[in-house]
Amino acid sequence: MFLYGLTGNLGAGKSTVGGMFRELGFPVVDADVIGHRLLQRPGPVQQQVTQFFPACREETGQLSRARLAEEVFASESRRRQLEQILHPAIWVEVQRQLDAVPAAIGLVEAAVLLESQVQEWKRLAGLVLVVAPRRLRRQRALTRGGVSTVQLEQRLEVQMKQSTKLLAADFLIDNSGTLPATRRQVDGVAKLMLWESGGLS
Repeated sequence: MFLYGLTGNLGAGKSTVGGMFRELGFPVVDADVIGHRLLQRPGPVQQQVTQFFPACREETGQLSRARLAEEVFASESRRRQLEQILHPAIWVEVQRQLDAVPAAIGLVEAAVLLESQVQEWKRLAGLVLVVAPRRLRRQRALTRGGVSTVQLEQRLEVQMKQSTKLLAADFLIDNSGTLPATRRQVDGVAKLMLWESGGLS
């Protein structure tokens, strides 16, 4: 399988683009969703995280994602600790899900794909980057809710700058316009990926 990465900074619209790739028949595995499930599911990952972040454990024994986010976004060293536990486990599950799908091309969607220290990401066939102006990304993230302005700025601060990610991208999708305009770009990138994989002559 030719595996491509799909990423973009907070509010760029990578999930919207991921949905468009799914509509075209490409399997897209959301690494961020997998990470959330691993944190909430009793098992080795949750046990390790609880051990290193005891203050984030609720009375029920579950991890508080809100407390965990507050702690890791306030400290780079703590964030790296969490990533060292979580990211390898996410990759194993990504591989498991993709191995179950008989497809020539797959995509893994991840917010911090380029920032991750997991070496497996380096073996991707290519990188699709979704971009939008910072003002629009902030507006979308705040409209979506779930984070305060301060929390949003903390999250934006730890992500690699969009201008830096542009240097690593193989395919670029500008999601600052209309959905039909974004869809046309997705269609174009899909054709290029099919051509690269030998599925389009």
